[in-house]
Amino acid sequence: MKMMHYYKDVSKIEIPYVEVSIENPVENLIKLMLSIKEWLDTTPKIYMNRNEGDEIYISFPEIAYTTEDFWYDFGEELISLGKEFIFEIYSYPVSSTDSIFMEIEREGDKYYYNYKSVSGKMIDMVKSLNFGIKVKERNAKEIYTLLNCMNWDEKVLILSGDKEILLKKYNLPTYEEGSFYSYGWFSEKINYEAFQNSLNMERKIELWKSFLVYRVDYVEFSWVLNSLCENTLTDRSEWELSMYQSLQELNYRVIISEGKFELRDDKDNPVYFSYNDDKFSYKCFLKMLFPIRL
Repeated sequence: MKMMHYYKDVSKIEIPYVEVSIENPVENLIKLMLSIKEWLDTTPKIYMNRNEGDEIYISFPEIAYTTEDFWYDFGEELISLGKEFIFEIYSYPVSSTDSIFMEIEREGDKYYYNYKSVSGKMIDMVKSLNFGIKVKERNAKEIYTLLNCMNWDEKVLILSGDKEILLKKYNLPTYEEGSFYSYGWFSEKINYEAFQNSLNMERKIELWKSFLVYRVDYVEFSWVLNSLCENTLTDRSEWELSMYQSLQELNYRVIISEGKFELRDDKDNPVYFSYNDDKFSYKCFLKMLFPIRL
């Protein structure tokens, strides 16, 4: 993005920095973006440079901040991650159509942030915080996948299939005990409610489909069942709709009337579930269908 404009040097300001070691740069990058998300109270958007495979874009739109506050709060962390990532930062003034570019520069053992703008003027109050992040040695597409699969509000990362290995590859805190999905978590402790809240419509559909095909008692259904029984399931309509959608996609038929219920698979064979079974998945499925009786 730097090549889009010709930026004039405006100022170079030293960033106080004490050398610290970073054990897990990818985890620290995610936590840094979570901290910025909380600081700005807005959710980032994640993009990948389609032509240059080593660059990721992260945008925090529709916000206002001062560059001085930003560097004071996050300058040290950005420097610490500099061995793994090159950060370019773009913003726009609140009161004009100028464009601003900032980057970190090292001179000896001192670090500075260079402030540049198209006009050559210094404007501290800006809007929209945008990162261009060049990945030096690691796989940028994998890091993009991790960032793009984050639920930033819940501080949870969800992966499935062949992508699940990324959690272990990058040594991220992981939960996958009897679950359909693998969960990375970045809060102080494991929060199962946050895991559940991070399941969007498409993930719910895949979860239902896997249960219906393989009859596996995934732990996710225990979380949903508990919420159902306690009448605290805030997205119940989405869970019911996703179940209905999964039945349709698998060509299952539901035949229901007063006093009668049948479920038949794609070969027209009857499918039986019992609420007396120990499996949470069976109970959850039936509770969705019969919310009052069970």
